[in-house]
Amino acid sequence: YLTVAAIMMGSIVLLADLGVRWMFWGGRRRTSSDRAGGAQAALLAVSLLLMILAPILAHLLYFALSRRREYLADASAAVYTRYPAGLADALEKIAGSTERLRAANRTTAPMYIVNPLKVTGSGLADLTSTHPPTSERVRILRSMAGGEIGWASYDAAYQRVSGRPVGVVPAGSIAAAEAAAERAPREDARSHLERVRGVTDALWQMQSYVFIACACGTELKVPPAHRGRTIPCPHCGRPHGVRERSERAANRDAE
Repeated sequence: YLTVAAIMMGSIVLLADLGVRWMFWGGRRRTSSDRAGGAQAALLAVSLLLMILAPILAHLLYFALSRRREYLADASAAVYTRYPAGLADALEKIAGSTERLRAANRTTAPMYIVNPLKVTGSGLADLTSTHPPTSERVRILRSMAGGEIGWASYDAAYQRVSGRPVGVVPAGSIAAAEAAAERAPREDARSHLERVRGVTDALWQMQSYVFIACACGTELKVPPAHRGRTIPCPHCGRPHGVRERSERAANRDAE
């Protein structure tokens, strides 16, 4: 869609430029035909209209592309982090900042996560904004929580929250993600998590961490820099001795 948008913007500017050139050069030709004179007057009016509308249409298209890019950025972040609720919280905190960004302007505004110019309102204000409403972005991300996370789910959430019949994610991206998911080998999530924990525990053991199993089911991993003799369980608060276990672990390493 970026290619199509670039072609549209280029066409608008090109037509406006052609109208200006014709008005200053072609429009000066004299003719004895009333019919030809009427055609030239019509072309002159079209040229003036293009000169006025070309920059307006180009800016509106630019703003629309910038807003769609923010939606796609939210979708990418949700897919890669698998945590849309946390992203929604981050957006709310950023948008709630009262600090004024003096360096922000119309040129640099698209580079920010939320609109730094604090444009409020609806209708024309939304059309001339480089960012979509933060409240709408937050609702889309929160509506994904608890369900399957992917390009298709974000697109469905976007349509559901915004009420628009057409999604924001390109159909090719959704199809490619679905094809990749079908080719990926099926793996039990629990077994994968257990392997990750096993590797992590081995690395911590190499760093002389002390492992303490609590009766509540929590496994405490105490770093060697810990100086206290006891350490409480973060879940149940039960105290556990650390110094004795550290000495036993050191003796085992020495043996």
